[in-house]
Amino acid sequence: MKIWKSLLFTAISALTLVGCSKDEIAPMLPAEEVSIQFNAQSAETRTAFGTPTEGVYPTLWTANQSVKISLNLVSAKDVTSMTVADDQKSAHFEATISDDNSGAYTFYALSPAVAHNSVHKDNNYWSVKIPETQTPLENSCDEAAQILLAKSETTATLPTSVDLRFKHVTAYGKLTLKNLPADVKVSAIALTSDVEISGRFNYLFESNTLAVNSASKTLTIHTDKTSDVWFAIAPVDLSGKPLKVVVTTDRGVITKEIAELPATCDFNAGVVSNITLNMSDLPIVEPEKYTLMTDVAQLKVGYKVIIAATEADVAISTTQNSNNRAAAAVTKEGNFIVAPNDAVQIFRVEPGTKENTFAFNTGSGYIYAASTKSNHMKTQQTLDDNASWAISIADGVTNIVAQGANTRNVMQYNASSSLFSCYSSASQKAVALYYLEAAAPTQLTTPVVTATVQNTNEIVVSWEAVPNAGSYTVSCGDLEPVTVTDATTYTFKELQTATEYTVSVVAVPSDKENYLASAAGTATATTGGAIVYTTIAEIHAAAEEGTYNIKDVTVVAVGAKTALLKDATGYLFSFQTLDVAVGDVINILNATTSTYGKRQIKSGAEVEKVGTTTVNHPTATVVADGAAFTALSQNYGIGDYVQVTASELSVGSYINFTVTGATVSGSLIIPTEDLSAYNGLPVTITGYCCYLSGSYFYLFPTEVKSEPYLKADPSAISWTAEDTTAKTVTISTDAEAWTVQSAPEWVTATRTNATTLTITPNAANTGAARTGEVILQHAIKAITATVKVEHQGANALATYEWVLEKGVLGTTDAPAEYVTKGSPELTWNMAYTWKALSYLGWDNNNAKGVQIGSSKNPVATAIFSTIGFTDSIQKITVNGSVANGGDCTVTVTVGGTALTCENNVLTTTATDYVFTAATPLKGEIVITYTNNVDASKATYIKSITINK
Repeated sequence: MKIWKSLLFTAISALTLVGCSKDEIAPMLPAEEVSIQFNAQSAETRTAFGTPTEGVYPTLWTANQSVKISLNLVSAKDVTSMTVADDQKSAHFEATISDDNSGAYTFYALSPAVAHNSVHKDNNYWSVKIPETQTPLENSCDEAAQILLAKSETTATLPTSVDLRFKHVTAYGKLTLKNLPADVKVSAIALTSDVEISGRFNYLFESNTLAVNSASKTLTIHTDKTSDVWFAIAPVDLSGKPLKVVVTTDRGVITKEIAELPATCDFNAGVVSNITLNMSDLPIVEPEKYTLMTDVAQLKVGYKVIIAATEADVAISTTQNSNNRAAAAVTKEGNFIVAPNDAVQIFRVEPGTKENTFAFNTGSGYIYAASTKSNHMKTQQTLDDNASWAISIADGVTNIVAQGANTRNVMQYNASSSLFSCYSSASQKAVALYYLEAAAPTQLTTPVVTATVQNTNEIVVSWEAVPNAGSYTVSCGDLEPVTVTDATTYTFKELQTATEYTVSVVAVPSDKENYLASAAGTATATTGGAIVYTTIAEIHAAAEEGTYNIKDVTVVAVGAKTALLKDATGYLFSFQTLDVAVGDVINILNATTSTYGKRQIKSGAEVEKVGTTTVNHPTATVVADGAAFTALSQNYGIGDYVQVTASELSVGSYINFTVTGATVSGSLIIPTEDLSAYNGLPVTITGYCCYLSGSYFYLFPTEVKSEPYLKADPSAISWTAEDTTAKTVTISTDAEAWTVQSAPEWVTATRTNATTLTITPNAANTGAARTGEVILQHAIKAITATVKVEHQGANALATYEWVLEKGVLGTTDAPAEYVTKGSPELTWNMAYTWKALSYLGWDNNNAKGVQIGSSKNPVATAIFSTIGFTDSIQKITVNGSVANGGDCTVTVTVGGTALTCENNVLTTTATDYVFTAATPLKGEIVITYTNNVDASKATYIKSITINK
């Protein structure tokens, strides 16, 4: 094998507040052949940067180097028989290989071997570790941190000679500290970024990149130097990002906070970045010193503690892995840990659930022994026995053992994997406690709790508010605890019947520095017997309205906010939104009914989906005329399936229809689909009878069909300036003939067949954009369909259109942070300033689009922004509106420049507000809705277009 690179450094010309420059590594020469045989013998080898010659630092193979070799990423073995060339620029090693008979042989190599975590064939990556604590050499970084990987060519037979070409995995840096006080002696430098720079990473061979595995944002460098301090980190772009530099000296700690690193600090693999910091006029602060605990009596509730390894300079990190805690570097001086860096987890000591036990609070939860079968230590919000630790110290050995049912409960340090976890015995390395004295905080008052059973299988937990509590942790039996804020009650539902439950409430302080969580306040309650179900027929026959449980009902129709349900005994209309689909088979609990023409579900229904089925509508009874429609409204059964011919459909806030000769009007339960295309047309309606309200008879439609009809899809076509290709439009009609009535002179519009219209521009457009309409005529009735056509000019601007859909901005409980929608797709970011609780909805009645806020939950501002549109912009159109009585304006900026609009005050009608720029603009688009009065109302947004 042969590898050699050169690190070329440029001089730092002048001292600045923060300096950052680059030194490139020259390309690698082809690798020499390596004879590889597989065995498990170990040979220590390592690479380093050699002595520079004319500013060039060569990468060298050195004695005592370690290399791991792997065939097909199945396992990694140590290499023996390393031979290093005299110039140290090449090396040869041998190992014995067992033929896996795969027919495809690819070899991988890692240097140094100490960087190895694991290999993964299926996912094609090698897991490596960049040390979180490094001790640099005179002319290079810590040898354990200079990580290189190689991958051979793939051969069909097992080779006897393999060439390897190594690549740098890590990026390198040289740090210089200027203007430190002359009389200080440096012992360590800690670098903390807002991205992961050290720890475990996965090298992905497919993309030649590093992915975070269990990484840290902090690197600690042990050195007494202040200039040319070498270090290695993951290849990450730190330019424009903050950096915290903490220098530990014999007189105290000096901290430098950098808001943004220069643009040249984009650390790349195999490249050296030079950083120069001006440390003048920075205070020297006495460092925090955590004292080694030698007697449990020294530990007090409220103390801050560090849990560290006894035989290594590491402690539990702030990084919570999936099943354990990572390790972070610490500086030990005798019986003290001095100036812990930001990666070290500082725990707050709290009382455990059992006498003489303690809990370790991270600030966002408690570490706990998480398993009986596996060596796990995780973090949870709730304090329980598994998060309560008994601590003993004997003969200088500290034992920390969780007191819950999980038996992998002994806290230990795993030195081989550099992590902290729980084991069934003290089988790993011991840990120790280091403490920082602090004033004892006040424990919150224990909540007074009551538990009340409702609806047979629900328990309502309520409690008195506790002073200084920010939230409450509420538990019920073995169920997952819940966190409650801004309330003093919670309902546990779908519990076992005829079962006693113990509920508890723990008050959690908002000020965790001065207060501790309360003890648990408890109460017990026993649920009722088995749930009693009622048939739909029994609900209709009941003398009074009530609350019912219904079993195995099928959803036969769904409206915008409604549903029609059926069991073996009849149909039931639900005016409550149930979040169901046609064909769902459901159970309903606690459905409260009302009488509105016929009995219906009004509120309270809780849905459990138990299956799906195919819904086959019955044969519809044809309602012959107006007299028959009137008679039906006076004598109907809910769920009667009928077909009615209406003389006209009226689509507005309600969808009403007229039947010629009837003395009552018809109304449709508002469907999920848009019927505005049928407005003013005669239609045939097929659907279920629901109820009579005053002079309106309501049907739940399953089909609405115009008689006759003519539609074009799409209804608009656009070409670029040079495009003259033919485009087709699908024509749907009631099987009657249709013709092309008219078309602009610059296109040819041809009726290809009964369902296809073909439109072709006659020539390329070298002038301004031209638009027009192709109008189609129904052959029997005076109905037309229009296809808008546009041929962009030679200098036409790119366009965009987004018509919002129901739910596109998320829900009240989970508003979307960003949405990628429109044609062509753009990613929009959303931000809201709510004046009360948030609300997102949809306007079914007036087709205004997405509703933002309401009279009870108003919004102060709503902002839509995107940087995805990179072409020039001269016009942006926003379709919006406001609820009655509202006072809202909409503004638009592009690249920080405001566009103009004749009138940007929203009205109650969905309206296009056109914003224009005097000259084309580029940059971030920001659309802002602003409510201008305290009594703000709901606002709506329907569509956004650009350059259209």
